[in-house]
Amino acid sequence: MNPYAAQYRNPVDLAITAALVLAWLAVGGLVLGAAGPSESRLLWSLQRGFVRVFLWLCACIAANSLWAVVGVMLNIHSVLWFIWELPYLTSVICVFQVMPIVAIALIAWETAAVRRSGGRMRTVLRSSACVSFGLGADAGLYFLLNFIICAKER
Repeated sequence: MNPYAAQYRNPVDLAITAALVLAWLAVGGLVLGAAGPSESRLLWSLQRGFVRVFLWLCACIAANSLWAVVGVMLNIHSVLWFIWELPYLTSVICVFQVMPIVAIALIAWETAAVRRSGGRMRTVLRSSACVSFGLGADAGLYFLLNFIICAKER
């Protein structure tokens, strides 16, 4: 199934999903970033908090997808799948449309902070790798689930 199909392209769903992702990042990033080392490094610690919260969101989406993979492989038939379906559809919009833009913004913010402070680019590369791995794992689980569903239908 195409992650850019019509069922994932509703602008209202996209706006709601973007608002949820930004709220998740804002609350989590401010909570984690507020525990930073000092006032002078506040923006740096906030950015690190945002990256950690972004990775937690990737982990939550991966757990949702893994739940589906296990359920489909074990042929579990339940009414509870309707409860799972809304977070799944939201996670597809997150992974393929909202989170890549947020990931680029986080990496650009960190790059600008490192260049301004004269820090090492190794931290930017590490954050880029973590964010890319998180999004790649979520996308891979989406395609794995679709592959399993298509294989079971044959």
